[in-house]
Amino acid sequence: SGDATTGVAFLEESLAVRPGDTLAQWFLANALYFGTEDIERAVPLLETVIDSGVAPEDIVAEAQRMIDEASA
Repeated sequence: SGDATTGVAFLEESLAVRPGDTLAQWFLANALYFGTEDIERAVPLLETVIDSGVAPEDIVAEAQRMIDEASA
């Protein structure tokens, strides 16, 4: 839809069906961080993606960069 709030709602529904889905968590974190600027809700998701052990190295690096930027 191009609307971040709608995207967040769809991703939250996806996680309700498949809790712990790393890809959905990553997309939700991005939608919150960049789309709705809800950094407070995005950071725990980013940490979960990093700690998952299944996210590709480039995603882990980007998630860490986002957390570091939020902390600055």
